[in-house]
Amino acid sequence: MTPALWMYFVHVNAGLAFFYLLCKWLYTCDTFFAWRRGILLLSLTSVFVLPLPSLAEWFGGYGSLSAVTGYYQSVLLTEVVPDGNGAVWTDRAGTFFLAAYLTGGLLCLFRVLLKLASLIVLVFQSESAELNGCKVKLIRSAAGPFSFFGWIFIPKENWDTEEIGNVLAHEQAHVKQYHSIDVLLSEIVCSVLWLNPFSWLLKREVKDNLEYLADRKVLESGADRKAYQYHLLRTSCSVEHVLANAFNVSSLKRRIRMMNRKRTGTVGYLKYTFLMVPVMALLVGGNVFVITECSEFLQFLGKEIRYPQPVSDKGMQGRVIVQFEVGQDGTPGCFKVIHSASPELDAEVLRVFRLMSYWKFATGKKRLANGRFTVPVTFAQ
Repeated sequence: MTPALWMYFVHVNAGLAFFYLLCKWLYTCDTFFAWRRGILLLSLTSVFVLPLPSLAEWFGGYGSLSAVTGYYQSVLLTEVVPDGNGAVWTDRAGTFFLAAYLTGGLLCLFRVLLKLASLIVLVFQSESAELNGCKVKLIRSAAGPFSFFGWIFIPKENWDTEEIGNVLAHEQAHVKQYHSIDVLLSEIVCSVLWLNPFSWLLKREVKDNLEYLADRKVLESGADRKAYQYHLLRTSCSVEHVLANAFNVSSLKRRIRMMNRKRTGTVGYLKYTFLMVPVMALLVGGNVFVITECSEFLQFLGKEIRYPQPVSDKGMQGRVIVQFEVGQDGTPGCFKVIHSASPELDAEVLRVFRLMSYWKFATGKKRLANGRFTVPVTFAQ
C-alpha cells in the first residue's frame, strides 16, 4: 500500500471515530431524531469523501482553508529505510496486516451478502397476507416483526387488534422512511472498516435512532404510551436478520427512556453547528496529508540514498531526521537535519534531498499553503 493510501486509510478511521464521539457527546440526549439520522448518514459517507486528494486540492484553492492548513507547520511523512543497495525496505508486518485486513473485510462483506440472500429467499417462502389494510409477509419464526425495504414480516401468531395496529404502524414507519438504506449502509461501512470499533458503535447508533423514529410514529398515531411500552416488553426477543428493521431490539431500555423524554426545545438545534468541527478537520487533514505525490517522493529517496561504504564497514547505524519546506510554487528548500546519526550519514541524506524536483501539488491555479515536512531516514544493516 502506498504512503498516500495509508494516510487516507488513517484519515477515514480517525474521521469516523471523531464523528461518533461528537454525535455521542452532543446529540444523543435530544429528541431531534430526523436531524440525528441525517448526521449519522453524513458521518458514514463523508469520512470516505472528505479526505480524497481531489476534494482536498479543490478546497485548497480557497484562501481561508489554505490559511488554516498553514498552521500545520510540521508534517511527519512515512519513514524511509534504505538498504545497502539503496532499495526501499519492505515492511513485512505491514504487508501481513494488509492481507489480514482485506481478508477480514471480504468475510464481513460475504456475511452481509448471505444475510441479504436469506431475506430475499424469505420473501418468496413466506405467505402473503393483508392485516388492517396493510400487505405483509407471514413467517414461521420465533423472531419478532421486522421489515426490509418494502416488505413487512409478521410471525404467524394470534395478535389482538391494538397490538397488531401498533406493530404495523411501527414497521410502516420503517418502510415509508426507507430506514433499510441506513441499515444496509452501516453494515457496508462496518465491513470495510471492520477493525475500527467506532464503526460498530456507529452502526448501533444508526439502528437505535431508526427505532426512535418508528416509535415516535406509533405514538403520534394515537397509541397509548404505557400500553405500547408494555407490549414491547412482552414481545421482546432476539432478531435473526441483521439487515432488517426490527420491532424489538436489544436497546429496548433506551427506546423506552427516549419515548418518555421531554421533547428538546428549538434552542437545541444550535448544537448541530458543531458538525463543522469534524468536517473542517477532515478537509484540513486532506490538504495537509493526502498528497498525491508522496509515494513518488518516498520512492525517489529509497532509490537515491546510498549507505556510505566507510560507515557501513564500521557497522554504524542510526536515524537521520530532516526537515524541509515546500514553497507555494512547489520549490523545496531550507533543508535542516534536526536529528543527526553521524556526519557521513547526514551528508548523504542532505545530498539526496537537494536533488528533489518541484512538488507538483503546489503548482497550477489552485495552490496549497506553504508546508514544512519532516522525514526520518533510518540506516540499518
